[in-house]
Amino acid sequence: MVGALALAALASTGAGCGRAHVFYDARELRHPPLQPSRDRALDQELAGKLGGRPVLWVDAEGKERTLAGDAQSLRALGTAERGALWLALQGGERGGESDVRVRVTGKGSIPVTVEQGLDGALRVVSARRGGRDDDGDALSEEAFRERFKLRGRLPGNWHENERRALTEALALLAPGELELVRRIVWDREGRARNGDESRAALYEMKGCRAVIYLYSSGVRADRFRFVGEPSAPKSAVTHAIVHEIGHAFEQAAARRAYCASEKAGARAGALIDEGNRLSERGPVLDEYLRVLAGLPAPTDYGNASSHESFAESFALFHVDPAALLRTRPAVHAWFAAGAHLRALGALDD
Repeated sequence: MVGALALAALASTGAGCGRAHVFYDARELRHPPLQPSRDRALDQELAGKLGGRPVLWVDAEGKERTLAGDAQSLRALGTAERGALWLALQGGERGGESDVRVRVTGKGSIPVTVEQGLDGALRVVSARRGGRDDDGDALSEEAFRERFKLRGRLPGNWHENERRALTEALALLAPGELELVRRIVWDREGRARNGDESRAALYEMKGCRAVIYLYSSGVRADRFRFVGEPSAPKSAVTHAIVHEIGHAFEQAAARRAYCASEKAGARAGALIDEGNRLSERGPVLDEYLRVLAGLPAPTDYGNASSHESFAESFALFHVDPAALLRTRPAVHAWFAAGAHLRALGALDD
């Protein structure tokens, strides 16, 4: 509880206001529904956090307005915009971009983007009037497999949210990326084996076999975050799925060696050794790290390893390319030029 407010943001895992690079904030900022009747209390809390910093607001008409950082000026913002700004400021960090779904009593879940510069500059972007905020198509399994030319079936009884998230994720891929996905098995489970209810997907490779699991518990809990533009928000679950596809892409050279070992007879041992080497650092990861040039990953989660860094960059390039352009422009240019596809090379059947 903060003052008169009942907002509860997740704890930050970043480096605070000492960051030297801008980043994309992929945290899920959980909160109970905001009540418009308590806007005045929210204004006072916000004014204290802003400390006189102005706010550039892009309103629902696409017009830019500069608001002073005092309680009276902040009243021009809607409840959702105030809530998003409050949540984004919770960690005391600068340089982040937060795509937040703000729950407001009587109005549902409203997407808002908040960007902070390393200098403390703030930009709040509302959904444009007349924008699209729907769940997209939930294709039948037959239509889904036909559209994307998948070779295998989808085991089990897939919930419409799972098929919708898969459809959105695969529709974002380039033809060469989609061709790789067609070689992967898709499976589903009720929840992640480690008990993480927020986890939506996982890539797993065991030798030649590669599987991407979707977890129903994570797919159905997409309430507090979105990706992309607030006027046409994509599901945060799409981010998770494309992240796991990124792992599959980066590990494709290793998998190719493992698959070749199954038909190689006396050479099998050498190919398995090659697969082990490539799984640690293959040609795609090699080129990616060269382009990243020692910078942190675009998200905090990506800093867990070089593999996670690539997967987060791959995901952002597809689900929110403007965010990757803002955070890591050289990496965005690398993906946009198709250099990741050239680094991988042609895949054999």
